[in-house]
Amino acid sequence: MYVTAKARAGSDHVPLIMNFGIQEARKPSLFRFEKWWLEQLDFKQLVTNVWNTSCASKSAIDVWQFKIRLLRKKVKGWAININADIKRQKVELLKEFDILDRKYETGLLLPGGKQRMDDIVRDLEKIWNLEEIKARQRSRDKNIREDDRNTTYFQAISNQRARKKRIPALETPDGLLEDTKDMLNHVVDFYKHLFGAKENLGVHLGENFWEEGDKVTDSENELLEAPFTKEEIKNAVFDPYAEGLLALMAFLFFSINLSGMF
Repeated sequence: MYVTAKARAGSDHVPLIMNFGIQEARKPSLFRFEKWWLEQLDFKQLVTNVWNTSCASKSAIDVWQFKIRLLRKKVKGWAININADIKRQKVELLKEFDILDRKYETGLLLPGGKQRMDDIVRDLEKIWNLEEIKARQRSRDKNIREDDRNTTYFQAISNQRARKKRIPALETPDGLLEDTKDMLNHVVDFYKHLFGAKENLGVHLGENFWEEGDKVTDSENELLEAPFTKEEIKNAVFDPYAEGLLALMAFLFFSINLSGMF
């Protein structure tokens, strides 16, 4: 275990980071819309460029899927680069502030140094606001407003939710399973057995089980048969109007999911 002192920019305390040497392998994160993307000036232009990309497909639903997949791919790479730039900028600003702060405490700060410290704090405020937006979305807490520097609270709520959803081990008849692969195999086998085909026990209903009045007549059975061929059903489902309707439903579903994140 070791302790590291960090810069005190934005606070009158010097934060101490304790490292216990415990590292947990992080799983790849799922793609989700991030509200902080809207704070970036080039995000809307990125979406516009992707949406105007030509597509060889003619079907409305195929075009929709092509552009959605392309947008997810482009935005994911763009967000990784933006995150890396923000983290690098934050480290450089904190390092510069720490140097100026030491000079300020010892009376060696040059003229204009205090103004530079104020400028650094303003730049850090923008980064901290982005971090608060990220943390609030992950916490899904809608009762606490942003801009009150509640980042630590939001992170605590998010971590609590992550701990609740995490399954570190499974108790099975064969013993305790802690490896992720073993737990997945156990769960798959369990549901295969639960929903799989049952053993045929040779139990059947007798021929006289149903009364004649309870049985479906031939005329009633004909009503249950669709008077359409497979080709007619296929043409009805995949005609341009139906494809446009499916695309509209997908758009509404996507929009509702996005609005639920704010």
